[in-house]
Amino acid sequence: MQIRFYLLRTPEIEVDGRSVYDELNHKSAALLFYLAASGKKLLSRDELSEMLWPNQLGDSARSNLRQTLSAVKKVCVERLGLSDSIIESYKGSCRLTS
Repeated sequence: MQIRFYLLRTPEIEVDGRSVYDELNHKSAALLFYLAASGKKLLSRDELSEMLWPNQLGDSARSNLRQTLSAVKKVCVERLGLSDSIIESYKGSCRLTS
């Protein structure tokens, strides 16, 4: 699977040559761009939720992150026909798949 991110023009995210940017909400796209910028590094869910929802308390922000991860997975499975998300999600951390 090949994932491409474009930021120096109109923002775009392509998975295997197919655009998914318009299928994502702003937080989902921001999460993917941030994970891409982080390389293969595992990022904690707490760090991600605090970055994306800085004005919300911990549990609320983490709940929003779970919903965002679910939304990305839904686009990957339903729109792209993939077997899973392009985000590897573990109990306490996340990263983009290879």
